[in-house]
Amino acid sequence: MVELTRKIKRAVQLISNTEERRTYFGQRAAVRRPLASAWIEVSALCNLDCITCPRQGNITPDSLKLMPIEDYYKVADAVYPYIRDINLIGLGESLMHPQIDKIISYAKSKFVGVNMTSNGTIMTEKIAHKLIHSGLDSIAFSIDGGTKETFEAIRVNARFEKVKRNINRLRKVKKDLGVERPWVALGLVLMKTNVHELSDVVRLCHELGVPTLNAENVFTWTEEMERDLPLYNGMTPEQEASIEEAKQVAQELNINLELPGFVMKEPGVCSYQPHKHFVVTWEGDLRPCCNLYHPYHYVFQGQKKFAHEATQGNLLREDFETIWNKAEYVEFRKANETGVNLPEVCQDCLFSRGL
Repeated sequence: MVELTRKIKRAVQLISNTEERRTYFGQRAAVRRPLASAWIEVSALCNLDCITCPRQGNITPDSLKLMPIEDYYKVADAVYPYIRDINLIGLGESLMHPQIDKIISYAKSKFVGVNMTSNGTIMTEKIAHKLIHSGLDSIAFSIDGGTKETFEAIRVNARFEKVKRNINRLRKVKKDLGVERPWVALGLVLMKTNVHELSDVVRLCHELGVPTLNAENVFTWTEEMERDLPLYNGMTPEQEASIEEAKQVAQELNINLELPGFVMKEPGVCSYQPHKHFVVTWEGDLRPCCNLYHPYHYVFQGQKKFAHEATQGNLLREDFETIWNKAEYVEFRKANETGVNLPEVCQDCLFSRGL
C-alpha cells in the first residue's frame, strides 16, 4: 500500500510539472540508447608538451585546433541520440575551449553523461564553478609522477604543486556548494621512469581525497621510447616490487588502483570495443577508436610504422547512421569485436594485446 501511494504521488508530480516530466522520460529513453560513448575532441590545442604525447615532434601530421562551437552543436545533434556518455578528450586540453561550459550543458540537456580528462593546469575557481554548474559528471586529472622532479620531467611545462592546488581548488568549490559531482579520479601513464613512484601517487590520491587511480601503459612513437619506457617489455625485480607495494598501499588507504596488463599476448579482441564506442576529431571526422584519433608514426617491436588516417565519415556533412553502416566500418568493428582479421595497426595496438 505504501509503495502504491508513492507511485501515485510520483505520477501526480509528473503530470503537474512539465520540466520534471521531460527529465523523467528523457532519462528513461537515454539509458536505452544503443552505444556506450563517444570521445569528442573539442580542443586539439594544449599548453603542455608531454613526452608521452603524439603531439611532440612530427609524430602526427594533422593540424590541431579548437572545435568551433557551431560545429560542436552539429556533431552533438548527430550523435547524441545514439550514445549514453561522452568523454571530452583528444590531443588537447578541453579546458582551453572558452565555451566548455556550453559544450557540457548542451550534452546534459540531451541526457548524455559528460566526462573529461584534464592536465589540471588551468583549473581556476571560475572554471571550477563553470564545470559544476554546467553539470559535468566526472573529471580525471593526469598525474604521471609522485614527485615534482618526475612529474615535471614527463609533463613538460606543468608544475606539480600548482596542479595539486588546482585539484584541491575544485574539491573546495564542490564542498562549498555541497555537491558530489564532478567525481574526480587521477590517471597515470605507467612506465619504467615513474613506476618507482606509483605508491607515492596512490598516497597523493589519499591526500587529495581522490578515490580512484587509473594506470595505463605507454604507447611508443619512437625507437628510444620503445627501448626505455614500456614495462610490458620486461620488468626488473625492483619494478615488480614497486607495483606490489602500490597495491598494498592502495588497499590500506582504500584507493581503487586500476592497473593494466604487463604481459603482451597475441592479437585478439580489442578492449576499447569499437562496436560500442567511437571518437570525433575537432574537425568533425568520425574515427573508430581512441588510438586512431589522428594519423601518427609509431614503433612496434623495433619496426617503424605509420598509422594512416582512419576517418569513416564527417559528421558535419553526413548523418551518423550512414557513416556507422558503411561496409568497411562494419567490417572493422566486427574484426575488433572478434579478434579475427584485424588490420595491422590493430594487431600492433596495446588494446588488442591484453595491455
